[in-house]
Amino acid sequence: MILLGDGSLVIATGKGTEIERPTGNTIWYEKLLIKLSPDLDIVWARVFNNPGPANSQSKLTNVIEVSDGSGYVTAGRGSKLEMNTLRVHGWLAKVSLRMEKLVGRNFCRWGSSPFHKKYTI
Repeated sequence: MILLGDGSLVIATGKGTEIERPTGNTIWYEKLLIKLSPDLDIVWARVFNNPGPANSQSKLTNVIEVSDGSGYVTAGRGSKLEMNTLRVHGWLAKVSLRMEKLVGRNFCRWGSSPFHKKYTI
């Protein structure tokens, strides 16, 4: 979480959704970046979806403001279901001040996957 000069907050977190299942409900998460005004009203919120099903491993853990004032860099982790195995990977993205230009990178190390893969979100 960062406190901006105008008193607003930018928070890196996860958004949970309760999923009903016969064996018991579970909460699955997506990565969420949110900006709150000084009065704690939502200015904007952006959910970053996973390539596979969301789960408790998916969340943003850090956010920093870019030194040139052009936006934010956020990091966390996501997941992908691959051959009945849940693969957790690192995730990094740069976003503009209003979430317009988004570029991200996955960092993983399993199977034949490259260690990093650049993609547009």
